[in-house]
Amino acid sequence: MTETKTGVLADIDLIVFDAFGTLLEIGSRRRPVAHLRRRMSAEKASQYRRLAMTTELTLAELDAEINGGATIADLSLAQVLIAHEVASTRLRPGIPEMLAGLRHPYGLCSNLSTDYVPAVFRFPEIRPLFRILSCQVGYMKPQAEIYRLVIEAAGVPASRVLFVGDTPAADIDGPRSAGLRAIHIDQFMAALASGRTGRTRKDDFNAAFCDVRGTISPDMDLES
Repeated sequence: MTETKTGVLADIDLIVFDAFGTLLEIGSRRRPVAHLRRRMSAEKASQYRRLAMTTELTLAELDAEINGGATIADLSLAQVLIAHEVASTRLRPGIPEMLAGLRHPYGLCSNLSTDYVPAVFRFPEIRPLFRILSCQVGYMKPQAEIYRLVIEAAGVPASRVLFVGDTPAADIDGPRSAGLRAIHIDQFMAALASGRTGRTRKDDFNAAFCDVRGTISPDMDLES
């Protein structure tokens, strides 16, 4: 798959990819924190996810922070299941070929809890100029602050950066609100394969989102 200089990449100096659901996928889903969530109220579960995504706290520290009531056995099981998911992470079909043919420089911007960070470094095919990971920078998509960090790291005008991801709010609407251009990964891949622009319409996102394989964790979605 060879990059085209027209269409979707016209007037683009740099691309920013989301990680999970875009370049990567988990091969073996284990629902690692589902049993922890069952002990929490909806408010605590939301707080837990936010802290997991925007801090480098361990599972035990996260539970203590929200007074979640997890036992040592609960936390140990969650850690083992997360390790299984990380070990099963793989590049999505077509991604190695796409990256090999890409002439534009690119960076990564992903919502991740700290336990999933190692998966981002496992694949030599992924060679970004920068990595902006939510647990390391203290913000998560679609917060405006994380896109400002993207623009700073890119070092080019926001309008010349193309954000590519799988989640409409985080990877399409959020970047566009920050002045970036944005497109769904499936439309991006199709445009590169065909050499056509493939106009991006808001109505396309829900259908494309539903078609994405293995991107939504059925519990707290600690990688996206």
